[in-house]
Amino acid sequence: MVIYKSNKGSMCLYYEGKLRASFPLNDKSWKPETFYDHANKMIVDALRDKQSLEFIKATLLITLKTNKKKLKIVTEDDSRLENQFIGYTILALIKLNVIDPDGDQEGILLCPPRRKK
Repeated sequence: MVIYKSNKGSMCLYYEGKLRASFPLNDKSWKPETFYDHANKMIVDALRDKQSLEFIKATLLITLKTNKKKLKIVTEDDSRLENQFIGYTILALIKLNVIDPDGDQEGILLCPPRRKK
C-alpha cells in the first residue's frame, strides 16, 4: 500500500489493523471534507436506488473484505482508483456507524507533513 502525501500531510484509512487507503491533503481540493462528501454521495445514490441501509452496509463490508490479490491491477491509474474506492467505502461505513473512526484496529489517521531538519 502506497501512502499518498502532499504539502498538508495525508489521511490514512485502516480496516482490520491494515492500511487500506491513503489520500493526500492540501489547501485546495484535497481536504477531509471532500472525501466525506464522496462517501455521502455513495450512500445517497444507493438510497435513491431504493436499497436498504442493511444491504448498503453488507455490500460495503463485502467490498472491504475482498482479497486485493484477486483484483487485477493493470496500471497505476487503476491502483489509484481502487485506493479512492476503498477509502470512500471506509468513510461511508464510518458515516453509517459500522466502523469507529477512532478504533484501535480501524479508523482514520490524519498525518501531518514530515518536518524537514
